[in-house]
This record gives sequence, structure tokens and C-alpha cells, in this order.
Amino acid sequence: GRTEWVRATLPRDGQGQLWAQPMGNQGSAMLSSLVQADALLVLPPALGNLEAGTRVDVVLLHGLL
Repeated sequence: GRTEWVRATLPRDGQGQLWAQPMGNQGSAMLSSLVQADALLVLPPALGNLEAGTRVDVVLLHGLL
């Protein structure tokens, strides 16, 4: 396997906690999703399929925090 870099938005819940929301189309030609993304989720191959609420590493794409 290989590390996956998944485009995501980072909406806040009612308590102000950030949650990663993967974006739809992750294709390399889909630059609009990269422009709209807040972060890249870093998913090592060992993680496999993730359930909602699983903690993952992120790389922020612009100053949210």
C-alpha cells in the first residue's frame, strides 16, 4: 500500500471542535476540490477503511487555527 492524501474541509461542530470531512472527487484533475479544501488528511496504508470519528493526521492548507 501507500500513504493516501485526501482533500477535506474542516467544519466546526456546536462546541467548536474541528471535524475532517473528506471531499467528493479526489481525482488528480479535480483542481476545484483542492482550491476548496482546508486540509489534506494523511492516511497511512495500515489504517485501511476508517469509521467516522477516527483521528487522523492533517496538513492545513491555509491559516484556520
